Amino acid sequence: MSNIMGSMKGLSIPIVLLGLIGFLGCGIQSDESFVDSREDSSVFVSREALSSGTHSSERDTNRQEMKLMPAPAMGAPVTEQPPKPERNIGQSAINAPPLPSTKNVGPTGTDTTGNQLAQLVVQRRIIVRTIDVSIEIRDIETTIAGIEKVADDLGGWVVSSNRSRQHRGFISFRVPANMLDQAIASVRELALNVESENSTSKDVTDEYVDIQSRMTNLRATEEALIRLMKRSEKVDEALKVQQSLTVVQGDIEQLEGRIKYLEQTAAFSLINVSLAQEPTEIWTSAGPDQRSGIGEPIRFRASFKPPQDIENFNYTWDFGDGSQIVTGNRTTPTDDESTRDTATVNHYYSDEKDSPYIVQFKITGFGEGGVIEGEDTLIVNVDRIPNIQVFAGERIVIDSGEEIEFSGSFTRPPEMSDVKFTWDFGDGSDPVKGLLLEGVTTAVATHTYPNHRPFPYTARLTITGQSSTGNIKGSNTVDVRVREKEGWVIAGWKIQDQGKTAVRTLSLVGAAIITAAMWLLIFSPIIAILIGLSVLIVRRWPRKTNVQVGETESTSGSQKNS
Repeated sequence: MSNIMGSMKGLSIPIVLLGLIGFLGCGIQSDESFVDSREDSSVFVSREALSSGTHSSERDTNRQEMKLMPAPAMGAPVTEQPPKPERNIGQSAINAPPLPSTKNVGPTGTDTTGNQLAQLVVQRRIIVRTIDVSIEIRDIETTIAGIEKVADDLGGWVVSSNRSRQHRGFISFRVPANMLDQAIASVRELALNVESENSTSKDVTDEYVDIQSRMTNLRATEEALIRLMKRSEKVDEALKVQQSLTVVQGDIEQLEGRIKYLEQTAAFSLINVSLAQEPTEIWTSAGPDQRSGIGEPIRFRASFKPPQDIENFNYTWDFGDGSQIVTGNRTTPTDDESTRDTATVNHYYSDEKDSPYIVQFKITGFGEGGVIEGEDTLIVNVDRIPNIQVFAGERIVIDSGEEIEFSGSFTRPPEMSDVKFTWDFGDGSDPVKGLLLEGVTTAVATHTYPNHRPFPYTARLTITGQSSTGNIKGSNTVDVRVREKEGWVIAGWKIQDQGKTAVRTLSLVGAAIITAAMWLLIFSPIIAILIGLSVLIVRRWPRKTNVQVGETESTSGSQKNS
């Protein structure tokens, strides 16, 4: 080796390092994705049962001389201990000879490690198990305390627990893998009812073997770098080798962490328990059975008696005809302080083929007082209701104050009984009601409209009855035009109309006079000026005429005298 180093003095140290590391560390791989921080997969176990191979005394001596901090050897004792040191964890979930960590070369120079690993894998599988259980219990606090005791007695510990509400809780704990069945049995004993239980298993054997193989390559590279650094003659060469050695040792530590994680999760199984408090049964009534016809609305309202400190309610109505289930949460108190009613729900049945229908009502509630539930059913018979035709009459025209007789007719099915009629005249007066005898198909009533109006009144005739399918109902309307009542008439001459005409004419004349007076008042200044000018003109006009006449006469006298 010294001859080789002497011959390479003229070469660059980095080139030598790269070549050596490339030759010896061809198997180095980096796995940054194996770190799993989930608490439900964290567990402690003895490493001695799964460690493979030991380090040579030469490598340990070299580490002590260089005062490095290499990763712990696979066969070295582990300093970490489970949360409870007094537990006996000699029995592990992995009971088999350790996997080989060094390569074995056969007589022909072939690697026999793969055959040995295959045989060991057949004998041993590394399995990580998780159990999810949902149970119904009587008391949350008592059950959580009981599960904590089960975990402690079996050599396990509680990972987490919480109680978000009065009637629900959760606890997660770990036990040795060989105690898993006993732990599940103990949890079942604490439960009133096991609602669900789900077990999952994950085989990590392939990953474990792969990491062991990678660890072998990294160990070989580490030893080569240590020897190379011991023979380095310059400080900068030693520093470069140490830098590469640090990277390799970091990769080794990561793989060791992954190996520890797989060993721990296989040795202790995780059990997640969801707890729900047992609900208290309460008195619930969905109401009496009902009978209805197709398309007729049916009203549903339930009553129940909740205990104290229950404030939140949720209920459902399933009407049994395949329609959407109706949910609600509105309730109201009743006269009885211990009873509450739900909000009214209306439903229509469109077919009678599947009648009778079974209607189911369910309610749940929760609060400081715990959890309650109740349910009840009722029967709904749906039949096809007979149709009736109602005719209220033709349009009517009368004078105000005149009494009129209303007469309506209707068709009457044979199974129809308890037939009643109602005449509503549409003017705000009380309707007229009556009972019709067997076989009668007309309904008669009289009424007087005291006032007329420009648009007609609407009178409505409603017929109701009973049948085996339920209530029967039909109605129809008629328009009533009420005119103003006429006064006295003499030979076609109406005194009232003539008086109205005279009053209207006099009103028109008075309006014309008032209008003329207003115009005169407005234009009075102009009129006064015009009148004054007219007077002046009239006064001056006679004087001019007289002067001209006198002159004419004088001229005539002179002519005569001549």
